[in-house]
Amino acid sequence: MLTTVYCFSNYVWDIPHLDFRPFKEGVDIQAQKLIEEEAMGNVQVVGFLMKNKLDPNKKLEISVADYSKYSDEWEVDEQIKTEPTLVPSKISEFTLKDIDENDAEYEILENENKSVVIVAYKLKGETVRSTETVVDTVTVFDPESEEEMVKYVNKDIDVVDYQAKPEYAKKYTSKVVPFVDAAIEKGYDVFFLVGGTSAEEVQDFANDVNLNATVLNWRRHSDENHYTFESWGDAP
Repeated sequence: MLTTVYCFSNYVWDIPHLDFRPFKEGVDIQAQKLIEEEAMGNVQVVGFLMKNKLDPNKKLEISVADYSKYSDEWEVDEQIKTEPTLVPSKISEFTLKDIDENDAEYEILENENKSVVIVAYKLKGETVRSTETVVDTVTVFDPESEEEMVKYVNKDIDVVDYQAKPEYAKKYTSKVVPFVDAAIEKGYDVFFLVGGTSAEEVQDFANDVNLNATVLNWRRHSDENHYTFESWGDAP
């Protein structure tokens, strides 16, 4: 019986007896991330695995100094690098991006204020997309009068209306939002991390439930084996 309870605690309930996870309690994520980034930054390219352009199955290893000798009829298939002095953990993959694709993870890591992070794997609801025509202005230069004129034009814009499931939205309005408001009142910074959802959908949902938090999106890059969070600002 005790063995069964231990197995459930250690493997099913995600409470390991010996916490070996990178993000375990007590770890200084900021300091560890800097150490791992420095170790990876010191990795050097010492050679190349070259592939013949006419016969891709024909490969050879060369040093960096010999690269120019083979560059005409060969192409780089893989870089040969030195081993890092420290094996990177999942902490190295902790990345946040703002709307301009700038690194933003240190906005949290270097924040001396305490933070509350609300994480949602994905929102539960549906999105209705439509097109709306609005009036916009454009500046036109008149070569005869050599003056600039402002003209009004019609412009079609995409409108996103995210409609969360009523019971799902109710969980936020009844539990999450009051908790967030209480945290803000006590001086905490609050972040809302969501996966598998577009910026418009998350912002629409946050506005609907009146969630006062910095909204971030959790999405997987197709060309990288890790996740990033992209920031879209505050909501509502």
